[in-house]
Amino acid sequence: MKILAARFAGKHELLIENTGKFLLEVDRLKSHGQFSDAEILISAYTKILELKNALKVCPTGKKHDPDNQSVGFGDTNYFLC
Repeated sequence: MKILAARFAGKHELLIENTGKFLLEVDRLKSHGQFSDAEILISAYTKILELKNALKVCPTGKKHDPDNQSVGFGDTNYFLC
């Protein structure tokens, strides 16, 4: 499964830091023993894309402030953009 996941990451051109997170997520899902290999790969890839996009979201439309950190107010989270 690890070789298949590594090839999947390479084919989808994940960055090195995202590849590591992807492989960890694959291992986590595989340890549950409830999912097929295809379901594991797709779920892990989807989660990595969500994490990747979350860091780029800027709900206020302001430009990126390097000193700003992620904060949450109630049910709303604001991420670095």
